[in-house]
Amino acid sequence: YLKNERVVLANGDIVKSTVDGNANDPNVNMTGWIKTNSASQILDESGLSQQDINKAKISFFDKFNDLPANATNGEVVYVKSTNSFFYKDIDGWIPSDKYIINLKDYPRLAPEVSDDGRFIRALSTIDTFPTTTSMSGYPIAPVTVVEIPPSEYTLVDQVTIASPFVEIKGIGKPTIKNIGNTKDLFVFNGAYVNKVSNITFQGGKSHLVITNPNTDATRISVNDCEFHYSDSFAINTFGTSPWSHLSALVEINSCAFIKCKKAINNVADKMTVDKCWLYPTYENFTADTAYIVNRGVELNMNHCLGVPVMGGPSWGDGSIPRVSGARWIDNYGGLTLSRSRFGLESDGMVIVNSYGGLDVFNNNMGSFIHIKECVTAGGVEFNLNDNTQIGIVRIKDKIPRQIYITDNILQLSCPAIVVENEVNLFNYIT
Repeated sequence: YLKNERVVLANGDIVKSTVDGNANDPNVNMTGWIKTNSASQILDESGLSQQDINKAKISFFDKFNDLPANATNGEVVYVKSTNSFFYKDIDGWIPSDKYIINLKDYPRLAPEVSDDGRFIRALSTIDTFPTTTSMSGYPIAPVTVVEIPPSEYTLVDQVTIASPFVEIKGIGKPTIKNIGNTKDLFVFNGAYVNKVSNITFQGGKSHLVITNPNTDATRISVNDCEFHYSDSFAINTFGTSPWSHLSALVEINSCAFIKCKKAINNVADKMTVDKCWLYPTYENFTADTAYIVNRGVELNMNHCLGVPVMGGPSWGDGSIPRVSGARWIDNYGGLTLSRSRFGLESDGMVIVNSYGGLDVFNNNMGSFIHIKECVTAGGVEFNLNDNTQIGIVRIKDKIPRQIYITDNILQLSCPAIVVENEVNLFNYIT
């Protein structure tokens, strides 16, 4: 008989050969044969044989909620509904593959009516992971991936991510929302190496808050996310050091900011915003404010598409009052805009209000503005009686060390630079 060849015995049992060239008759001699229904041959859906399960004394449970709270630390169980193993430690039941955490393993517990607790329980397992010091002296650790399955999740309070090494990854574009407007959604408190991807955020105050005490080598990445109707900056960065600065590289790629009151607050050494959709609207915008604020050393925006809907006589039937003092960016640091569209909808709006000057200490290396190969619809056409709503760059109270505006289109009678009355150029230069 060949190896793995099966034979039906006279008593009805089915056996298989464990060796090639087996000459023994299994009805008489079972050497080289094994019953196919023996414990070592029956494989459970977990991939373990019944014999392995018996030896390890692994308990099986249908659902995560069935796991006993009084189990012994170190005990391992298998949960059929999640097709995964869990082990018990001082923090509760932890997925055995602890560097990939799936929110589906942390259901709501009675009497919870929101999903705050689910995120808190999932994230609490990360704090037990070790961090080591590299040869360069900077901390290193494996990055834990928190997977969020496709669904809609409701928060009533902020979720704090304390681990500096974590990625929040949406599977199938889940939605996370806060029905109020006073609480942030995700707060990365001590951010260092963090990623957020493929998630739709709605409501609340800020959707992502990124902060640390100005830790060198910080790297943050936000990819393929949507931000809807935040009541403040959808992405808000700030430092807890005295001068509120982040020694960080922040990358925001292929995202959409739709009807957010404000989109981005940057205090990082370098932030890049690439291929993003920007849609500010009178429906959720405060007069005399900017959609984006840059207090960082450098903000680069490339290949972005901006559609400003600020009301006014050229929007719709003209019955919606124009939002006064609306602009795209308040700039205090270094700003580069390239191959992006600052559109003509509702006559466009001021692109940059410039507040940064030459002061190295207050503005971290001084301010500059580069705008090239963009659509620059910088507000309503020039009016001798009221030019407060126009300009590609409006100089407010200080002069940047460099302004570079070139190869743009759709300026449409709007001045490239407007120097406001408060600025006395002669006194400033001398």
